[in-house]
Amino acid sequence: MNNSGFPDDREKPFDKRTFELPVKYRLTDKHSFYLMVPLYVDYSSKKRKCHKTDNIIPCLHRIWGTELGYNYTVFDWKGIHVFGGMGFSYLHSKRDIKYLTEWDGNKWTDHFFLKKKYNAYGLSLQVGIAYRFQHVGCELKYKYSLYRVKGDVRWIESNGSVNEG
Repeated sequence: MNNSGFPDDREKPFDKRTFELPVKYRLTDKHSFYLMVPLYVDYSSKKRKCHKTDNIIPCLHRIWGTELGYNYTVFDWKGIHVFGGMGFSYLHSKRDIKYLTEWDGNKWTDHFFLKKKYNAYGLSLQVGIAYRFQHVGCELKYKYSLYRVKGDVRWIESNGSVNEG
């Protein structure tokens, strides 16, 4: 928590484990291309201590994006494939947070609405092992990603004024 009473912005916008929807196209036995779409949605209410009161903060966090890549199969034996590859990705993270700071006896009044948006462009290197039986398969891989992240933060006050930050 910093001196303003609001949480520090030390969060990592893409540190969540996403649900991934992959599609793979095998060009030959050695070469394949893939398209992967990561998804993450979280709606939670978090408690925090602010101005000597316990406030509930509704928070909606979404992550989505796409990754397009290439894999090369190094070793292939009876449906077991050892591969390596790389991909280029785009991720978008959006977090909406309401700061509820005033109690009038009946309900909380929203004084701030915080919108955080992050865009990330990256390169992913991966190695793994895959097993395929006919058209069904599974794979275990290690992926190392390098991202460049750009962020945008907007405070919207209850009177409608917008502060860029």
